[in-house]
Amino acid sequence: DGPPFKRTSQQHVVEDVRGNQVTLTKGSLHALAQLTSPTWSQTKIGVASRTYYPKFADQCLKLLQVVDSGTGDTVLLESVIDYFQIYPGDKKTHFAEMASSSGIPFDRMVFFDNEKRNLASVSSLGVHCFHTPHGMTIKAWNEMLDHFMLKRER
Repeated sequence: DGPPFKRTSQQHVVEDVRGNQVTLTKGSLHALAQLTSPTWSQTKIGVASRTYYPKFADQCLKLLQVVDSGTGDTVLLESVIDYFQIYPGDKKTHFAEMASSSGIPFDRMVFFDNEKRNLASVSSLGVHCFHTPHGMTIKAWNEMLDHFMLKRER
């Protein structure tokens, strides 16, 4: 009775009953590889989605697999995520919930999104936002790292 997804032979791809694939972008895989390394062990990962199909999103998180670069093991994507805010509504609400449950201040959070309206909403809280119109990219990840390195040097 659940959502219509199943795992494929590729660890970062799931497929629905019609054969449509949900996949993690190269940029997402790159970021997750870094975030699961010992260097980033104090960093928390959150997911914010305004979907009207939270059960579908939840199933994808339970089926998609990534490599935990700290252990070298293949793990479920959901196991490397610390905070989940997946329900309809403004992403500002999602981030307020994550800040409340994590104790992490907004100015220590980073947000990547393909929709400018979400970035405008969340940036008003003081979250560092990066526009990714075609999905998460390695370039966007590196721009975020450069942004924070420059802030540290000031």
